[in-house]
Amino acid sequence: MARRNDKDPRKAKAGSQVNPIAFEEKNEELRQARAEVETSLKKYSDLYNFAPVGYFNLSDGGMIQEVNFTGASLLGYERSQLINRRFSDFLSDRSRPAFTDFLRQIYEDPIRKTCELMLCGERNNRRYVHVEGFAAEADADMSRQCLMAVLDITERCRIEAELRKSEERYRTIFENANEGIFQTTQEGRFISANPSAARMFGYASPEELQVAMDDIGQVLYKDPADRARMMRLLAEEGHVVNYEVEMYRKDGRLIWISINARSVRNHDDRLLFYEGTFQDITERKQAEEKLRTTSDFLENLLNYANAPIIVWDSEYKITLFNHAFERLTGREAEEVIGKDVSLLFPEDERDKSMAYIRQASAGERWETVEISIQDVRGGTHILLWNSANLQKADGHRRVATIAQGQDITDRKHAEEKLCRTRDFLENLLNYANAPIIVWDSEYKITLFNHAFERLTGREAEGVIGQEVSLLFPEDERDKSMAYIRQASAGERWETVEISIQDVRGGTHILLWNSANLQKADGHRRVATIAQGQDITDRKHAEEKLCRTRDFLENLLNYANAPIIVWD
Repeated sequence: MARRNDKDPRKAKAGSQVNPIAFEEKNEELRQARAEVETSLKKYSDLYNFAPVGYFNLSDGGMIQEVNFTGASLLGYERSQLINRRFSDFLSDRSRPAFTDFLRQIYEDPIRKTCELMLCGERNNRRYVHVEGFAAEADADMSRQCLMAVLDITERCRIEAELRKSEERYRTIFENANEGIFQTTQEGRFISANPSAARMFGYASPEELQVAMDDIGQVLYKDPADRARMMRLLAEEGHVVNYEVEMYRKDGRLIWISINARSVRNHDDRLLFYEGTFQDITERKQAEEKLRTTSDFLENLLNYANAPIIVWDSEYKITLFNHAFERLTGREAEEVIGKDVSLLFPEDERDKSMAYIRQASAGERWETVEISIQDVRGGTHILLWNSANLQKADGHRRVATIAQGQDITDRKHAEEKLCRTRDFLENLLNYANAPIIVWDSEYKITLFNHAFERLTGREAEGVIGQEVSLLFPEDERDKSMAYIRQASAGERWETVEISIQDVRGGTHILLWNSANLQKADGHRRVATIAQGQDITDRKHAEEKLCRTRDFLENLLNYANAPIIVWD
């Protein structure tokens, strides 16, 4: 017989009383709890999906079972496109063996493992990643899974690569720089130095230099006070620029060194070390000394030269005015330095003189240009100038013009006097009543005065440059040229009769006297001058008188009548 159940559910339901308000409150609590769970799940889902790290769940065969949005974006795919695909398919060829070994280690040892791989995603987009992973077992089928966190380190790798390149470049520069590069402690002991620094001081290696510095310290400095001054500047200002000092080489020879250095501090402003460069400037110093010597020599040469010398710049301002110029003008150099060069010229010649100045500055080189200079007393001096432009090192840009003058005032006055004398003599010769002729050492006529023109009927311009022989009758030419050669040889005529033929064929008998014209030394003849007197009529009268005398003499001597003459 079956056991009877005393509790009839229908009776229980009918007999019990349900509170609808309590029931509704319970449902509201359940809905709120469910909403909180859903919110929490969504929050953690968002944290998982949009974390800065890509998360991957892999099967023991390396198949992708789950991936977050970040991991999918690393590969350049949608999440759905990656499920059940091998993770190794998205690795570079070089990374696949490393990933296989990474998985093996994870499944052999539960400790978290790391590696770095290169991903090759969509469109061969390559990215470097840092991977951390560990093995886990699934709840359902107890199969093994690999949980991985993948961090994009592409930018870090790029920076590290650039840093390595920068370090390599720095090392290359450090090792091969022509300048010496060094780092020292606050006390001046070498921390490091490059090979150029060692060679500069005559040591075989930076290590030998460092040991030597540790041993001799500031003995490298010719004057130890130089080191103290430099260290003080570094401490006070944090740097020194082009600090020039004499230092000893290993062999004891002194060299000039230019030092550029700065202090290096940490973020707390604590001094770490000093770093800088050495540059051997011995040759430059020697060149500067030689240049100073040359400059002093040239300055003395220019200032104490007998000739007036002046220099002006591209703006025509005087930059040098030597002592000879001071004596010439009565002006002091300090008075005219920096002034416009035009102040030296007489006012009525200023425009013309400045035109010459501009031509010289433009590149036209003077050889013999006459420019007048006015002294402080108002006197004018005529100078014969030559000039040259001073160029920059490139040879194209003019920086100044130098000009040297020769005072030819006395010579010009003498020339003017000579010109007046020459004009006087030329007029005297040309307009003298007596025929006058001058011939040179080659017997070429150089002067033929008006009296000679009237005598011969020839124009001077027609005979100047012709041989003197053309003036003589043909039958007397040889004899006449013999006289000419004798006169040119130095025989002075007093009364020599030479006939001249005019253009009409007539012959004129002239009584000549001559003299040779010498050079200034009085030994070399440059020409012969001769003056003639036309004695043709007198000669004809003498001939007629002779004939008359002969006739009378014959008449008297041979007459039949006795004839006597008494005084």
